Amino acid sequence: MTGAGLAWLPAAELTRRVAAGELSPTEVLEVHLAQIDRHNKTINAVVTLSDRAFAEARALEDCISRGEVPGPLCGLPVGIKDVTETAGLRTTYGSPLYADH
Repeated sequence: MTGAGLAWLPAAELTRRVAAGELSPTEVLEVHLAQIDRHNKTINAVVTLSDRAFAEARALEDCISRGEVPGPLCGLPVGIKDVTETAGLRTTYGSPLYADH
């Protein structure tokens, strides 16, 4: 399975495939970012994307390639609600007043 179909896999199946080496974290990230790019213009659900995502995905790939056992959420993309302050990510609280917070 490739392309947009990966974005619809259940979380447990996605993490299993990443941990087994059937999918790479970078591949999973690219698919999910493509979905965001495709739909966010209409639904405006994602306010800020992490500029660290690809570096973190590549680091996870390195761990897996060394035979390290990944954690249970290995390779699972996550969205953080824009009202939750997260270190290193812009948090707008859904308001233009906090556009640069």
